[in-house]
Amino acid sequence: MNLAQLKYFSALAKNQNLTATANQLFVSPSALSIAISSLEKEIGLKLFDRSGKQLRLNDAGYELANYVDNALSELQKGLDCMRYRVEMESISLTIAITSPAFFLPLFDSFHLQNEDLSLKTKLIDLEESVLHAQSFPYDFFIGVLSDIDKECFEYEVLFEEPLVAVVSTTHRFAKKYLLTPDDLREETIISPGDSFPSGHKVVLELCRQCHIPSNQILTLDMFFRSKSVSEGKGIGITTQHGYYLNFLDSRATVCIPISGVRITRKQIIAWRPHKLTATQMRFLEHVRWYYKSGQPVKWLK
Repeated sequence: MNLAQLKYFSALAKNQNLTATANQLFVSPSALSIAISSLEKEIGLKLFDRSGKQLRLNDAGYELANYVDNALSELQKGLDCMRYRVEMESISLTIAITSPAFFLPLFDSFHLQNEDLSLKTKLIDLEESVLHAQSFPYDFFIGVLSDIDKECFEYEVLFEEPLVAVVSTTHRFAKKYLLTPDDLREETIISPGDSFPSGHKVVLELCRQCHIPSNQILTLDMFFRSKSVSEGKGIGITTQHGYYLNFLDSRATVCIPISGVRITRKQIIAWRPHKLTATQMRFLEHVRWYYKSGQPVKWLK
């Protein structure tokens, strides 16, 4: 008696049709008939009543079928468990990001609680394009919603923030509690440009909504943007998280909310539409916990 015989018997017991069952199992009817006859001979009982080409499961067959189905079900559970263990032991994830500093505390938190997992981050340069699932070789993307093709990914919003303006403590706006589009139209807006394409797109959209001409946009890399804002040479546009993470000297600058603009930064986690592996679910559940528990806020404080 072997496993194949038991699987053949289980299938035939359900169908009670030799040809249909053989087609289902991708074997010939004669091979299936020989396997069942061999099983009956080994047990010492007929399991089917035969009448010409007709097969009907008899009482002994019904009794054995219950035991076989239960055994096969338990075996499948065991195999699924072993596959899960293999997944857990081959733990390696690659996360695509556009802003390393923004999510470093998240990755540190995950590593502390999951030291057996190898977590790699890949900094991607989106320039003017968006991510498409068909050409996405990573496990997850964590970044801004506008950076993905929403029709091609599954995603969850982690948090959403309005924009703030960053000015030097010596700037004439430094004591204001709120800035308006009219205020911004009087100033040079400093954008991170190609050093942070996602942030640059936000600056361009803000300037479009506030009717700020392109000749008032100064493009600098992340370091010189922070330095120039601190020196009062213009205004930076970011979020509160972005302010604490990307502006080098928060003692020399202040961030001020902006009114009258319909722009927020939705930070998301996204993945290709497919059933997530146990390893991927492990990471996703940690990300959900991290943001629902207020960990980023605690970190900023």
